[in-house]
Amino acid sequence: MDTRIQLPDFIMFLSEQVKKPMTNLSQWKKYSRKYISQAGFLHRNHQLEDVEMHAYFWYGLPEDLRNSLEIKLQTKYPTHDTSKTPWTIIQIQNIAEVYFQRNTYSDKLYHLPRAALGIR
Repeated sequence: MDTRIQLPDFIMFLSEQVKKPMTNLSQWKKYSRKYISQAGFLHRNHQLEDVEMHAYFWYGLPEDLRNSLEIKLQTKYPTHDTSKTPWTIIQIQNIAEVYFQRNTYSDKLYHLPRAALGIR
């Protein structure tokens, strides 16, 4: 069990993940589950500190998604100083799940033409 995941494998996962687009809730959940599984294993085996676990979660996200989420994170947590501590996984997940929410009110207005709603 100690050889299930090693730190270099985890870093490789992150470097591959950051290049993949993440545009919907299912992709988000897939990343979150895989990340928590691997990082949790490394954390339990004292290969990752708490701060590293949170920071790597953030840096595994594609840059365009990080930019979008960062604005929302700063709005919700205005006193959080990212120069001292990274966003926590919970903070990021809370914002991302709202960001990727599938059911928007405009989806319920199916009687209007999609173009009128700005939907392609």
